[in-house]
Amino acid sequence: MKKKNKTGQAYRDASVLASNVSSAHSFSKHKIFLVSLVGVIVTAYFSNQIADFIKTSVIGFPEHAPYDGVVYPIQKVPDFVHLKSDKWKSEYAAFTDKELVSLPYYDPEKLALSTDSLVWSKPEDDKTRNLKITYSVPYMGNYLLDGKEYAGSHAAVDIKVPSGTPIYQTLAPRLPFIPLTAI
Repeated sequence: MKKKNKTGQAYRDASVLASNVSSAHSFSKHKIFLVSLVGVIVTAYFSNQIADFIKTSVIGFPEHAPYDGVVYPIQKVPDFVHLKSDKWKSEYAAFTDKELVSLPYYDPEKLALSTDSLVWSKPEDDKTRNLKITYSVPYMGNYLLDGKEYAGSHAAVDIKVPSGTPIYQTLAPRLPFIPLTAI
């Protein structure tokens, strides 16, 4: 705001001058901050690119066979599709080798298929039907037996098996031998 002194010359009020200096200083601070921020982002981007290049060109990857110590917890299940009704409530020991099949491979796409689309006595559809019966509730599924993952909140996979089915450990750990006398 301009005021006039005794001689009539215009001058600025000190508060106006102070605010102008403050805003100029503030802009300068923001400018430095923005330039620094852009510099950090650009540096991070390019250093990540360079690090990835170094990892792939210098370090390389070890060559070895894939880990094969993981197994399904269940080896054999009844062939539910071809099971006679008198065996529906039987224990595992009552099944013959012909009535048992290997645990089906967990396939979310096949589990989500509608049973209405499956044809009876068609071998591939019978396998899918057996898969749907064996894995009654898929990962993050619901209890509507629709076979859809992420349709519910069940954070596991239910595997339908008769009572007495042998359960195996899923990992092959390597533990040191500890004699019983040491315990």
